[in-house]
Amino acid sequence: MKQKYFLTFLVSFGFILTFGQNNAINLTGNNGFSFSGPNGTTNYALNATNFTVEYDFYLNAPAYQNARFSSVAAGNSFVPKPIEFYIDGTGNSILTLGDGTNTETIPGTPSFSVGQWYHVAFAVNNTATKNIKMYVNGVPVVDYNFTVSLVGNSTSFSIGFGAYPSTMDCKFDNLRIWSSLRTDTEIATNYNSCLNNNEPNLDYYFNFERSNNAIIKNQVINQSCKIGVTSANSTYSTGTGCTIPYVHAPITVTGDYAGIYYYVDDVNGKPHYTTDDFECSCINAESLCDFANSNNNNAIYEIYWDNTQWVLVPGDCVWLFTSCANITDFEPSLLATNTTDSPLAPCTGWVFDQATASGTFTSDDCPALSNTSFNSEGFTLYPNPSKGIFLITSNEALSLEVFDLIGNTILDQKMDAPTTSFDLSKNAKGVYILKVTDKNGNASFQRIIKE
Repeated sequence: MKQKYFLTFLVSFGFILTFGQNNAINLTGNNGFSFSGPNGTTNYALNATNFTVEYDFYLNAPAYQNARFSSVAAGNSFVPKPIEFYIDGTGNSILTLGDGTNTETIPGTPSFSVGQWYHVAFAVNNTATKNIKMYVNGVPVVDYNFTVSLVGNSTSFSIGFGAYPSTMDCKFDNLRIWSSLRTDTEIATNYNSCLNNNEPNLDYYFNFERSNNAIIKNQVINQSCKIGVTSANSTYSTGTGCTIPYVHAPITVTGDYAGIYYYVDDVNGKPHYTTDDFECSCINAESLCDFANSNNNNAIYEIYWDNTQWVLVPGDCVWLFTSCANITDFEPSLLATNTTDSPLAPCTGWVFDQATASGTFTSDDCPALSNTSFNSEGFTLYPNPSKGIFLITSNEALSLEVFDLIGNTILDQKMDAPTTSFDLSKNAKGVYILKVTDKNGNASFQRIIKE
């Protein structure tokens, strides 16, 4: 049985050069991504009085209905209810409002180019004013009073899923739906920033982090059971906007149980990694529990410490009489084990349960860093921890940078002498990231601790 310890993300982060994770979902052809109402139910009841939709997209290549976001009438996948937006094969954008039968195309929408990221937002005021504003990268580009009736609805929302095989060749990131009218200032200030995930009137936030497969977790606190489901041919690539700092670096596994295993919480006092950050308990029907499994491109796997050893186990959903649960909450079969009693999951020493199984484990946290002085290729750092003064010795010229855990640069200096020092005595106690770059541009990252 697993004992979980949930942590805030404001703890010591394990950084790579990008200081964290930033994924996007990549959709091609007529594939897409749809999202559910509560507990995996099909439709979502939008507040049709005032709402805002915003997301980032990147056009990989021209396509007939690229970057498409739509909410449509039941039984008619191409009549908006209440909104549809896409970019045609020449780069022109089409924005349409509708009630499921009648539609109105909004004039004056801009064109978009292949090969760059854009953020779009649509703020709809459906009171007596009947106004829609469109924003690109936080800047208003359309302000239009419409006439079509937008009625309250419970309907399906999706990105992609166009009318033709060549509908889409696009990346999406940071999809947010608000049941309120976002202001010019709110959109301009926050479109490129991280959210706290508990903002008032935020219904959906999909950032596509910590996932390998088709079931996507809604990041909004107390709304996480409004899940998202991608089509089978979706993939993940580098995204844009908000970058989530690592608490612990992910583990990339190849072979029989391949995937990127992301840190999600602590189990039995040590990090818990999973290929998909999704709680099966969100599902409230047996058919939906089976659906969660059948719609994953690959199996879900987890790595955690079971109080005696590290284990790699299946993490799929299973229906147990009246509820949907993660199989790891019971007695999962062990796919691989590792007896190394390390603070972080190790990358060597794994023993597979099946003689024919194999794989490799790699991570930026392997091997785990010590909090003591260390030697690296080309330089030595000491002491660590320190009350403020850190010394570095090296036989070559180096560039030194120190970052806080948000990624802000707090020190940038050159090292020309065999021994040099840097001073953090005026900085707050805590963990910092040291970047050491040699004359060939090779960089090394290490945690340092200011006492």
